Amino acid sequence: MPKNYYFRSGFLLAGLLCSSILLCGCAKKVKKNTAERETRVKVQKLEKRTFRRQIPVQGTVDPVQFAVLSAKLGGTIERFPVDTGMKLKKGAVLYEIDRQILANQVTVRQDDIKVRKAEMKIASAKLQSAKANLKSAEQTLKKAQINLKKAEIAKKQAIIKKKQAVIAKDKAILDLKKAELDYKRAEKLRASKAISIADFEVYATSYRKAQTDVSNSESEITNAETEVASAEAEIASAKAEIATATAAIENAKAEIASAEASIANAEAQLKQAISNLAIAKKNLEDSTHRAPFDCTVVGTYVEEKEYVSTGTRILKIENLDQLEVVCYISAVYYNEIVEGKTKVEISADGKKYADAVISFKAPSIDPQSRTFKIKAIVPKDSGLVSGMLCNVNIILEEKVAYGLPADAMLLRANNRYIVYAAGPDNRAISFDVKPGIVDGSYREVLNPEKIMKENIIVSGQSFVNTGSLLRVTPVDKK
Repeated sequence: MPKNYYFRSGFLLAGLLCSSILLCGCAKKVKKNTAERETRVKVQKLEKRTFRRQIPVQGTVDPVQFAVLSAKLGGTIERFPVDTGMKLKKGAVLYEIDRQILANQVTVRQDDIKVRKAEMKIASAKLQSAKANLKSAEQTLKKAQINLKKAEIAKKQAIIKKKQAVIAKDKAILDLKKAELDYKRAEKLRASKAISIADFEVYATSYRKAQTDVSNSESEITNAETEVASAEAEIASAKAEIATATAAIENAKAEIASAEASIANAEAQLKQAISNLAIAKKNLEDSTHRAPFDCTVVGTYVEEKEYVSTGTRILKIENLDQLEVVCYISAVYYNEIVEGKTKVEISADGKKYADAVISFKAPSIDPQSRTFKIKAIVPKDSGLVSGMLCNVNIILEEKVAYGLPADAMLLRANNRYIVYAAGPDNRAISFDVKPGIVDGSYREVLNPEKIMKENIIVSGQSFVNTGSLLRVTPVDKK
């Protein structure tokens, strides 16, 4: 073969060798560039801690007991011994208005009652006297009516007696006439001696007897007429007594009516006087206002010797030893708030002041704002001040459970949550979890059993997929 052939062959071999070396170098470089990438993550175990479901709201600190006191009656403030900032005990005098004048009015009303009671006694005495007069007049009337009946009976009997006497007189006159004729005939017969003296005396005696009978009947008529006249006089007297008694009865009834009217009037005036006394005493009581509870004077609106009208504001008092927080929350939580059980945390300006319990829940929801009022008694010496605006965390639920930082749980389709854990080979493993209460940056895990021993990825999880190679760093708990 020609010499240059070998030369070209050697050059070609050298070129192939160089190409092989270059290709080997390039192949190693490509292999290095396609090596699997690690994801830096931080892991931690499930953490057991207290979880709270709570509502953050704002509230106002108010005194449980407070009052803006106003004048119950008009007048001059005679005494005003209090000033802003003074602490007072229950029953302490706050102010007095026209007390001496009102005390005098009470005395006048008491004297007026005494006068009305005396008038009632006089009217009662008159009533008793009138009733006694009525009773006496009624008895007199009954007696006169009995006497009238007796006199009328006596008159009737006298009239009958007179009639009988008249009849007897008429009979006696007839007997006298017959006796006179017999006597005269006997005289003639005696003169002729036709009859004996004894027979003559019989006729003479009969004649004299007939005369006597006539005289007696006339006397009986006269006596009967006298009895009739006497009975008529008694009737007239009885009728006069009846008329007098009837008039006395009417007069007594009029006196009774007058006395009863006087008593009714006196009773009405006594009732009015008693009412006036009660009003005067109430005014006297209202003239002095005392502290209704232990309090502090937080504001005064008048000065001593100043005239005030009814309803004028005098001062404001608060019991600063008993405070409460008042706030309004959405109606959706109404059934979750329980008086005496639901807890709250009270803070302001980043400082926690006190823990408390709901002491009041409004019985109804405001239909316009769809909110309702709640109150919580503040512990004594909490440092809170009346009128302060504060933050209130209403704890609806509190429990100890396992949880993770809320960002460690990732939302997937169908409202499914997962977490990633670092496996033994430093590769990512996914687990389905059920989230619970979110408390700050942590969220409760409702099914912690499957991941209790796993190292859960809590940082860098957004760049991880199942099977991803991990570079694990534990969370620094400091």
